[in-house]
Amino acid sequence: MESAERPYVFAAKIEKIWIMRVIDIPGDIGKAIRKMAGETSRHIPVHGWIEGLPFQNTLVPRGGGNYRMHVHSRIWRKLRIDAGAAVEVTMLLDREPREAAETVWQKGPDPIRLLVRYWRQSCLDRTKRLVLDWRDTRRDSHAGRA
Repeated sequence: MESAERPYVFAAKIEKIWIMRVIDIPGDIGKAIRKMAGETSRHIPVHGWIEGLPFQNTLVPRGGGNYRMHVHSRIWRKLRIDAGAAVEVTMLLDREPREAAETVWQKGPDPIRLLVRYWRQSCLDRTKRLVLDWRDTRRDSHAGRA
C-alpha cells in the first residue's frame, strides 16, 4: 500500500467553537498528511469516516503547525453526539480534484439586483393602482355634480 493511501486512524474529542463542532488532528498525523500534501499546503483536502459515517473535508491550520477539522452537523446529529464526545476518525489525504463550491451569489442573476427589480416593480404597480383609484374616485365625484 502506498503511503498516500495509508489511512490514519485516531480517537478525537469533539469540541465546540462558537456554533461549530471541530476535532483537533493529532500533531504526528497532521505533519504526515502535510508532508504528503506538500510542505506549502495550508488547507489540506481529506476524506474518510467518523464513526463509520463518510466525510470529505479540509484540514485548516490551528496554530503551531497543527490542524483542525470541522465536523458537519449531518455527522454529529446523526450520531446523536455533541461537544465532549469521543469519536473514532479514519482519514486519508484526498488527491481527487475538487471544484470550488458555488455560492448563492454566483448562481444565476445577482440576488440584490433581483430584489431591487422586484421592489421597483411592486412600487410601480402600487403607484399605478393608487393613481387609477384616485382618478376613478375623482371621476365618480365629478359625475355626481353634473
